[in-house]
Amino acid sequence: MSLQYSVRSMAEDRRWQQRVRLFGNLLLETVEGWCRTNAEFPMERTVASALYLFSPRCDPFAVPDARVREHLLVIVGTPAAEYARTWPRRTDAEKSELVDSLSKILSEAVRQWNSDLQSPPIEQVNQQIVAEIAVQKYVVFHHYETTGRDYGGFFGSH
Repeated sequence: MSLQYSVRSMAEDRRWQQRVRLFGNLLLETVEGWCRTNAEFPMERTVASALYLFSPRCDPFAVPDARVREHLLVIVGTPAAEYARTWPRRTDAEKSELVDSLSKILSEAVRQWNSDLQSPPIEQVNQQIVAEIAVQKYVVFHHYETTGRDYGGFFGSH
């Protein structure tokens, strides 16, 4: 393994970990804000923010760790728009499949949180969202980047 490959791979791993961490922070901030109001859970904004955070347009180290939600409010559009910005040549069916899948994961979590805010844990929901983003190939890992991030590749499924 060359040093250049190793450095590039480590840098991509750090970027990936930062994206996952930022989405976890966003999810925590969103749930805390939702609990303080009588409003509906901001499903569309949360899905759109996830798509932005995992897009190549997002520099995860330029997004603040705190107030992620507030920072993204002025950046993200609808889930469909965020998907189209990342993958303009993919079909509407591909776009809808991922947006619907992420919405279902969040809807199920919200349904459970309405009864018990401790279950499911936010980290578990974060992992489900991240896994779905990887499985549906919204994020594409190149062979030189393949690690456990892609839930497949050389390491098999998690």
